[in-house]
Amino acid sequence: MRLCDIVGPDDPRVPALSRRRPKFDSAQADTVRRIIDDVAVRGAEAVLESARRFDAPGLAEILEEIDGEGEGLSEAETEALHTAAERIEEFHRTQLQVIAEGWEGIDSGWAWQTSAVERDNPEAQTEMQLGPIKVPMPPEMRQDRIESGMLGQRMLPIRRVGVYAPGGKASYPSSILMTAIPAKVAGCREIVAATPARPDGTLAPAVREACRLAGVTQVVKCGGAAGIAGLALGWPGFDRVDLIVGPGNTWVNEAKRQLWGTVGLTAYAGPSEVAVVCLPGFDPLHAAADLLTQVEHSDDNVGLLIAFSRADAEAVLDSAAVMAGTAERGDVLRAALRSHGLAVVCGSAEEAARLVDDFAPEHLALHGDEAEGFLGLISNAGCVALGGFTPQSAGDYASGPSHALPTSGAARFGSPVNVQDFLRFQTVTSFEREDLDVIRPVIETLAQMEGLPFHGRAASIRFPR
Repeated sequence: MRLCDIVGPDDPRVPALSRRRPKFDSAQADTVRRIIDDVAVRGAEAVLESARRFDAPGLAEILEEIDGEGEGLSEAETEALHTAAERIEEFHRTQLQVIAEGWEGIDSGWAWQTSAVERDNPEAQTEMQLGPIKVPMPPEMRQDRIESGMLGQRMLPIRRVGVYAPGGKASYPSSILMTAIPAKVAGCREIVAATPARPDGTLAPAVREACRLAGVTQVVKCGGAAGIAGLALGWPGFDRVDLIVGPGNTWVNEAKRQLWGTVGLTAYAGPSEVAVVCLPGFDPLHAAADLLTQVEHSDDNVGLLIAFSRADAEAVLDSAAVMAGTAERGDVLRAALRSHGLAVVCGSAEEAARLVDDFAPEHLALHGDEAEGFLGLISNAGCVALGGFTPQSAGDYASGPSHALPTSGAARFGSPVNVQDFLRFQTVTSFEREDLDVIRPVIETLAQMEGLPFHGRAASIRFPR
């Protein structure tokens, strides 16, 4: 029995894959509402009770400070965490430099638009120190519009950020690194985390070390809806955060949904999903490994295999079946692909690209000699692993970009967690009297058109007759 069916692009199950969406459970929503209300009233006491009930009966204190060197890790584990952290930080430093190029002032400084001549003049450039990052900046940048004033903007890091990492039966230090390091690079002044503790109330050594490397100073040792509510609402002695990032289960997602507007939130985190495209010259073993990697988390994960002949699809699925037969989580792999997997045989690269864009996968693996050319045909994917020697697991752990990715088709409009998530843009306008006089008729006319006459009067009152 094959892990999943092999079909053509006209099979009705193919478009159904593209209609994935967040799930809503009214009973769960009612329970989460009560949890949030309880945290709002009782604060730390409610969060501590929830943590003891679901994860850590031996928990004494809900907050843990992060300081000192990591302990309880092998040399190999320590080196792996440090190397991953360095690569993630290096990638996001470069990303910030690209975003900030041509602007002066991150944090509290002005960020004025400038001309290309000023921006490219090495003699005009200074260096601004921002935490561990040096970004070259022109000294004075602004946009002066003739007869319409000065326009500018400031780019400001979010002050206090909360990162959530799943836990419970396992610990996920990589989730801490992938969400907190972009915030650290962006210049966020305070980064705190929420993650379940172990049954004895302690944090896993790997999670603690990941927090230290990523600039997390405090951990709320609670998961689920109560952990999210604690971050969003705070309590005396623990300030609420301004933004929450990081994946979680359905309880976490529902808490985020209900707290939208109370706190800043990034993308919904649904089941993991992958599309693997097998172009000419691909290796079936490599393609099978990528298909299995992203459905290892849970039996609700989604896997889409795209090939250009039935024989190629069979070769990948046969390799996957052999690997799943000896895998420690083989039951999960098989259940995910049988319930939520599909292999589609396409007739052309263009047909395959349309399928990928409709599916908009969280992870996309492109295998074969024409992988780079195929990349130019698609636009909707959270992350792309290009070539047979780029395993999906490299992106999960150590290649550099964040593994917190858009799911449930959100790659059509969403992005991986990145430094821009932790930056705000604040626009500034300054008019002199003559500038306002030029634009005043526009203000007055539009105000009259919209039935808001005082909007117009606010401009005209500055010119007494």
